[in-house]
Amino acid sequence: MELSPNGRVSLLGTPYLAGSSLRMDDAVGNTVRFTGLSLEQVFPMASSHPAAFLGIKPAGKIRAEWSPETCRLKILAVKA
Repeated sequence: MELSPNGRVSLLGTPYLAGSSLRMDDAVGNTVRFTGLSLEQVFPMASSHPAAFLGIKPAGKIRAEWSPETCRLKILAVKA
């Protein structure tokens, strides 16, 4: 895979898309912004709910800042 400067992920040497460069913190912010759901509703949808579905126990905690004005989630630390 190849990541271009504009964020496009493609198969190496081809114009074909190969995935996404969307980061999880941006995905959470986008979901809050575009659905009107709260961060408290969205965050488990991106973390503990899929983990529970797969039978994975929580592996740690994050420390983050949330800006409700801009719907930006900034991860400050990850603790195991």
